[in-house]
Amino acid sequence: MRARSRYYKKLLLLVGGLTGVLAMGLLFRQLLSPWLVAGSSVLLLGLTWLVLGLERARFREKDVVLIVVSVACLVWWMVQFLLGFVFGLVVMLRSSDNVYASVLPMVILIVSSEMMRANLIRKSGGNKLAIVGATILVTLLGAMMIVATADFSQNLDVARFVLILLVPWIFNSMLLSFLAYKAGWQPAVAYRMLVFLPILLMPVVTYFDDFMQGVVNLVLPVIVYFVIYKLTLEREQPRGYERPNRILKAAYFGGFGVLIVLTLMLFSGLFKYYPLSVATGSMAPNINVGDFVIVRRIGPEEAGLLGEGEVLVFDKGGRVVVHRIVGIELGAEGERLFTTKGDANNAPDTWRVREGEIIGVAGLKVPLVGYPTLWVHGQLTGRQE
Repeated sequence: MRARSRYYKKLLLLVGGLTGVLAMGLLFRQLLSPWLVAGSSVLLLGLTWLVLGLERARFREKDVVLIVVSVACLVWWMVQFLLGFVFGLVVMLRSSDNVYASVLPMVILIVSSEMMRANLIRKSGGNKLAIVGATILVTLLGAMMIVATADFSQNLDVARFVLILLVPWIFNSMLLSFLAYKAGWQPAVAYRMLVFLPILLMPVVTYFDDFMQGVVNLVLPVIVYFVIYKLTLEREQPRGYERPNRILKAAYFGGFGVLIVLTLMLFSGLFKYYPLSVATGSMAPNINVGDFVIVRRIGPEEAGLLGEGEVLVFDKGGRVVVHRIVGIELGAEGERLFTTKGDANNAPDTWRVREGEIIGVAGLKVPLVGYPTLWVHGQLTGRQE
């Protein structure tokens, strides 16, 4: 018993230490590259094998799980392609060099990280804390690859980045730990290969807006989990086993899913109102750095009713600006042009805002809530606002 306890302590210390190192790596985004992340995954796999040894196990459910994963992924891609005739298709221009630079590191990462996940989970002996630690470890590796391959050269809404890319990856990683526990590393590798590699290789993809893309990315792991859970539960439970209350479980997962969907809708701009983090002090003291402002979207008709003194939210060269209207004039073609100024600035802005550049007007302000978003944005871009 003591030997087993010492073994669990060694496992938890290893997972905790590696997780801490990866978390620190995320803070230095400018140093990350796909090959560095893939190489780190291989080194971590070798380290876990060296410290814990290699777990060899047979899984009677492996064939069933592989079939479910393969069929579900193929159907998922077929449905996405068919939806392209509704939402539109986008042609992806890819060079052979770019494909090599992105696909090969991803393959190395997928195989090595899923072998490591499966080994850690099997070595845990069912210890929940160790399984959670292994999941967090591999999730951080995947998050590092997402950050290393994302383009932060432009102004990026970090909230959307987290919700559209990171949240679905967290859901997928939880599913992958479930697959590794049930059937080993092969189904987990097959799932990631079938889900993530086609994105890098397909010449044509379906165009979704942020909300639809977030929903699509969340649907597959949830469906695969429940199908495999249902197929394998009957075989594993002894007679007389009482299942957990299905209504409570459905309410829990359903409520959490609804919360995620509503959050995606809010940040995607699908609603008339959406939150925006303020990154500069040009509107102080009325609107300060780190404040959240609730933006009300307006159309061309409402833009004609704007007056001086209102706080305007507009797009200027790909940069979202929140400044107050201090003047209105008519252009050569009768279009209204708005002169804006930050409350803290000494002079008006040098540009004129056209009606087509207007996003909306700022309304309710929530102090300080936007600071976490600004901090994450600064870490990801290497810039502090």
